[in-house]
Amino acid sequence: MQPFRTLTALAAPLDRTNVDTDQIIPKQFLKRIERTGYGDYLFFDWRRTAAGDPDPAFVLNEPRYKGAQILIAGKNFACGSSREHAAWALSDFGFRAVIAPTFADIFSRMPVKTVSFLSVSAKSRSPNCSTTRRRCRTINSQFRSKSRP
Repeated sequence: MQPFRTLTALAAPLDRTNVDTDQIIPKQFLKRIERTGYGDYLFFDWRRTAAGDPDPAFVLNEPRYKGAQILIAGKNFACGSSREHAAWALSDFGFRAVIAPTFADIFSRMPVKTVSFLSVSAKSRSPNCSTTRRRCRTINSQFRSKSRP
């Protein structure tokens, strides 16, 4: 991933808290040794119906969020086991940044080169942010990237 200081992109809301790494990338897809090809499996159990078809009710399947590069999540995002595959899946799906009030300790300390993580208090509002949790628009979020070249 190319490091950035400013990202102007479509943001998609994931209005869920305590999203664990098993939900981000289910264990049955961890058999690959490459760091690519995980995007199709991101939030697989939520994005797909029992028959394997895309679930139109899931936010990331809505046409208006196609191409979103910013994911706005609830608190304690990426809790659970330390799974670098989760960051790879987020990146491979097209996300460049994840914004959440808090991240799980183990995930926020993981040296990730693919996606930037920004913790923002749910009560604060950046002057550069034109989005709310319920109503997502294009966002211009300036922050120091945690990604490494």
